[in-house]
Amino acid sequence: MLIILDFDHTLFNTSKFKKELFSCLADLGIDSNLFTNTYHQVVNRQQGSYDWDINVHLQCLQKDTNFPLEAGKKRIEEVINGSAKYLYSDAKWFLKRLNEDNHKLLLASWGNVDFQKKKIQNTGIKKYFERVILSQKSKKQSLERVIKDADQLIFITDNPKEMKIVIKDSANIIPILSKRRNAKEYAQPIKDIPTFPNLKLLYKFINQLSQIKKPASFNSQILFSNNQVIVQFSKKLT
Repeated sequence: MLIILDFDHTLFNTSKFKKELFSCLADLGIDSNLFTNTYHQVVNRQQGSYDWDINVHLQCLQKDTNFPLEAGKKRIEEVINGSAKYLYSDAKWFLKRLNEDNHKLLLASWGNVDFQKKKIQNTGIKKYFERVILSQKSKKQSLERVIKDADQLIFITDNPKEMKIVIKDSANIIPILSKRRNAKEYAQPIKDIPTFPNLKLLYKFINQLSQIKKPASFNSQILFSNNQVIVQFSKKLT
């Protein structure tokens, strides 16, 4: 089965990564509050995109301070180069098991393409995926062709709002939410969508899905109750 995975807050501990990133310039005179405020100014400078550009951010910081630009850039790059330590401990195990089970994996991430590419490369997980899609477009736009071409697929993300947009009018998607402890909180959870706090439990659930055998002359509808799979079969009309 095709499985589309989100990166941040699902495979990658983005909260922990940002904590170090936002404080990495403290000894150069940029405290975490100033870094955080200017970070949000930079990522939201273009409506409809989430574009954190390192150089734009450094230039923004220099407007009000005299900190050394090159030293600041080097410090930020050191944090990004150390991205492997922010990968969740069950991430590689999970991806390896899915590979062994012959699932096709696609990694999808939204944001500044260069920044996301560096984070992913430094974690060492790219080898587990048949394809990586990085875009500043919405995930719905980025994945439109993939979703259309698939008979059925699993979509895993931590973002309920993003989930609603991606699965709308797409009956071939099995949605799964990742809700890590201490990860980003969202105001609007979605009812009746299986939600898991770690990838080991999620793997067991995917195994349940994989074991479902549908008779050729029947349609199937996959339902969920307390993170258990319920399948309803109905005779195809001829």
